[in-house]
Amino acid sequence: MSLSDCSLCTELTGFGAQSAQSEELRNDERMPGKMPLRLISFCLASFIIFAGCNKNKGGETPDTATSGSFELVADEALKPVIDSLVTGFNLQTPNAKLTVRYKTATEALDELLGHQTRLVLIARPLSTKEHDVLTQQKLELIEADIAQNAIGCIVSSKNPLKDISMDSLRSLLQDKDKNTIRISSSYLSSTEFALDSILSLDKFQEGRIVRYQTSDSIISRISNDEHAIGFVDASWLKFYSNSGDSSFRVLRISQAGGRPMMLHLAYVLQGLYPLTSRICGYTTEVPNTLPRGFLAYAMSAEGQRVFFNYDLLPKTQILKLIPPR
Repeated sequence: MSLSDCSLCTELTGFGAQSAQSEELRNDERMPGKMPLRLISFCLASFIIFAGCNKNKGGETPDTATSGSFELVADEALKPVIDSLVTGFNLQTPNAKLTVRYKTATEALDELLGHQTRLVLIARPLSTKEHDVLTQQKLELIEADIAQNAIGCIVSSKNPLKDISMDSLRSLLQDKDKNTIRISSSYLSSTEFALDSILSLDKFQEGRIVRYQTSDSIISRISNDEHAIGFVDASWLKFYSNSGDSSFRVLRISQAGGRPMMLHLAYVLQGLYPLTSRICGYTTEVPNTLPRGFLAYAMSAEGQRVFFNYDLLPKTQILKLIPPR
């Protein structure tokens, strides 16, 4: 029930009470020790109106920044770090219940615009075309710049390759390298979007490409195929590194005239590692709602530490990083 509905109910409660006022007062005077009927009616009506005003349209009590429940839709490329972030938020806010479902970045945005979710976290910003659609539909999204992602280029540990240049990567993605099989994610993934943007590719990548829906499937295929090369986001690489997996190698990448750079947060911070993208949160929710509370947690010192622990560069914290020797 809206606030305007509450005002209307109050006016209707008062209407008619005036016409019976004299008779009720006469009756009340003859019943000493009893609560006046008029006062009982007013209290009952006030209770009903108050209860209605504290319900949302669906009949449920509205959530706050630290209470309630909702399902986050997040980018599969970020699954390890999002899992950890959701766990931390639920532990810190016992009155909130946050669950998460994983999609590609484009599918997640479609669900947000289709009102199927209240918040999405993806490893890329909106595209120009997506901004145009929002403008045409007169929709406004809250955007939160949460962290910086890095994309690793990986090969099997059986593959002797250790370094690769940006020119070689561009040739590979343009299908000019006929000797290497590329293992990739969906066309709709944030990883594909980032690679297209970074390498200035103006069409869908094609050729010798085998696509998988999940990052762990890409890693599994790379680990068992020494003639393949793939791209996986940093939080997945950290997850496998923490488990002691040595079945694949992350290549160092060189730009024109520069030395090969390994995927390391210090080089991401300095802008020396070339394959990076933004991690963004998008929502249509107003302040003091649970989705906005989770966004605030993700950008707090504690939430940013979670991103840092998965080799993602925090956006709201001051860091001093020392490059490896």
